[in-house]
Amino acid sequence: MTGAEAAAAGMVGKVIQHAGEQIAEEHKNVKHELLSAAKDSAYMKDAGNNYAKNIAIRQAIVTKIYERMAKWFGLANVYYAGDFNKDMAEKLKDVPEENIIAPKPSIAAPAMQQLGYSLEEPTLKDMYLSLLATASDDRRSEEAHPSFVEIIKQLSSDETALLNHILDYRRPQAIIKYRITTEGADGQEMAQKHVLRLINMATKEYVEFPRLATYVDNWVRLGLVDVDYTTFLTQPGTYDWALERPEALRLSTSLRKGQSLDFDKGIIRPTDYGLAFAEAVGV
Repeated sequence: MTGAEAAAAGMVGKVIQHAGEQIAEEHKNVKHELLSAAKDSAYMKDAGNNYAKNIAIRQAIVTKIYERMAKWFGLANVYYAGDFNKDMAEKLKDVPEENIIAPKPSIAAPAMQQLGYSLEEPTLKDMYLSLLATASDDRRSEEAHPSFVEIIKQLSSDETALLNHILDYRRPQAIIKYRITTEGADGQEMAQKHVLRLINMATKEYVEFPRLATYVDNWVRLGLVDVDYTTFLTQPGTYDWALERPEALRLSTSLRKGQSLDFDKGIIRPTDYGLAFAEAVGV
């Protein structure tokens, strides 16, 4: 980073910090007014039942809190002037009105900025909204770590469903890597790593993800999961699927004379950091 870039970054940081301090101070003084104004707002005009009223109140509160933040952070986006308030109100529907707070700028500023870039990717959009909702609930706000914004930023929408499965299961799962042994040769050749038992629950057929190994390496790099091939699950049948998967069948057809296909057993499990991330983003 050049001296000019460092100075610019420092100035942006000061602006965000100042904005956050002002918003937080204002929020302390107007919380009760917010609730009162929300209940009398235009959002309530068409709210004909308790659920609609619940959402309408939260939408008015979100507008008061986040509209100011969007202006401070320079987020002149059509989404923030429209559907954002509705989306956030839905995320906060189970949070008591008195527990809704202005989130810390260290979370809100980068999360709102990145959310604006993810509107066409529903899974990433949902993660950012859930993180903002966690940061806006004074009972859970400390669970929203600033680094979680960067984690979401470094995920692709394609990998989030798989990651959610790993984090939601919470316990160690079986993972394998295929290796090829050549008769008379020293050592072994790794043919494919990080293979999971993935099946289509409707058809019971195995499912392949060509970039799965890249995804797993990314999760390990981000500190969300651990992968260990020196440890394995001992329950009978846990790895019976290994040589039945399409990858194994395909590798077997490419073996030359004197070669054989085998695999190493391992486990993949969420880290404590990964579980904290999952809680904060609603996995």
